[in-house]
Amino acid sequence: MIGMTPHDIEIANSVLEWGRSTLAMPSSEVHRPYGDQVLCPFVGGSIKSNAFRVQIHSEITGVSIDQLNQAMLSYADHFRTTPPFSEARQLNKALVIVFPNIDKDHYGVLDLSQHQLKSDFVTRGLMLGQFHPRCQVRGAWNHGFRASVSDWPIMAIRNMAIHDIIFLRESAAWFTAYNLRFGDRFKRDQVDDDARPFAEIFYTALAQHRN
Repeated sequence: MIGMTPHDIEIANSVLEWGRSTLAMPSSEVHRPYGDQVLCPFVGGSIKSNAFRVQIHSEITGVSIDQLNQAMLSYADHFRTTPPFSEARQLNKALVIVFPNIDKDHYGVLDLSQHQLKSDFVTRGLMLGQFHPRCQVRGAWNHGFRASVSDWPIMAIRNMAIHDIIFLRESAAWFTAYNLRFGDRFKRDQVDDDARPFAEIFYTALAQHRN
């Protein structure tokens, strides 16, 4: 953890433990209609493959959204060009950026930043999510579940995956970016096992955005 202060290392370790003990564990609140009920299915593999990275930005307080957006866009530029590079490990790669000096009065800047930057990230084949103690983001399958609550103010980046049609179906631009990467896996009568749980959602979105 080069360049980190002892306090930074303490924060990074607490975030890693949150990943292990919360994100990578089953939850009765998930209500996913397929597979297991792990809160975030990729985190366990990311940690085990040493592809889970934590960065600390103590200088960002949330007063300036431009400062936050600039920092996040700089990570978007470099995410796909940093190791690991193998296809399997790229899928497991996650970057968690912690902003310990964003206080409770400025948590909302994370929500606004994610909203403003999502399209840019999706176009690059990336997913951007926010987490903080007051986050109101709901579970994809259980809208009564606040799925993105964390002890620290966080933004997280990972590569787009087959299941992300759940989050990208509403916007034509988002769906187009998804379709470019995964559309071939939904060919009629040739849908692979990983894509099959999302086939109906994909075909519905395809018909919607053709109009």
